[in-house]
Amino acid sequence: MKLRRIFAIFKKQILDTSQNTGVIFSFVVFPLMTLMFVLLNSNSSEIYRMHLVMSMSTIFIGMTPFTTINGIIREDKFSNVTRMLILSTVKPLEYLLGVTLYIMAISSVIAIVFGVIGGFTGISLLWYVLAIMLGTFTSLVFGSMFTIQTKNPSGAAAVVSLIAIFNGIIPTFASNSPALMKVARFWYTTQIKDLIGDMFDCYYGNIPYRLLIIGTNLAVFIVLFTVLFKKNRIIVK
Repeated sequence: MKLRRIFAIFKKQILDTSQNTGVIFSFVVFPLMTLMFVLLNSNSSEIYRMHLVMSMSTIFIGMTPFTTINGIIREDKFSNVTRMLILSTVKPLEYLLGVTLYIMAISSVIAIVFGVIGGFTGISLLWYVLAIMLGTFTSLVFGSMFTIQTKNPSGAAAVVSLIAIFNGIIPTFASNSPALMKVARFWYTTQIKDLIGDMFDCYYGNIPYRLLIIGTNLAVFIVLFTVLFKKNRIIVK
């Protein structure tokens, strides 16, 4: 693994974003909506704000990183110029780190905004941001795994949108459906939402259980991404 390759991909993403303001908008839309709801309900209780931040930050984790990484990889995969200049020698984990670190940097700022709106301060804000970062990275790997094997970029866009919506809202639906929760509790966005809820309640007894499920999801995604990356020959050996 070479840092030069990772940095080259990281730098490319910054240059691409400077020409595509829609990417930045997709990141700020959820915290802006959250802030708007809080301001419009200035007399609302702390519980309302807590549930609002929990839901909106979970939707952000499930949707924005997933769709963003899809667009990046789709462009890289179907651009011969990019393949010749960068991807011809890159290894799976080098490429994954290059594109995800860039999105993680933006997401860390968004996480802080969410945390401040939710009323987190000091060490509790730090733990909240780390939870958001864990969920974001898992979504990025999940999105990378899904996109890397896409054959038809135009046809995949609708499927990606549906998966992203499902990924973001399934924890909220599951919290109101015991039957759905039996399955959804093994999915990482559900555990991220519950982890955030535990932080609001200052209860940390379930952290090992939640991290185990999130970590298992992440490990499976990484293995599948590596296999599919090589199988689809995005790199030239």
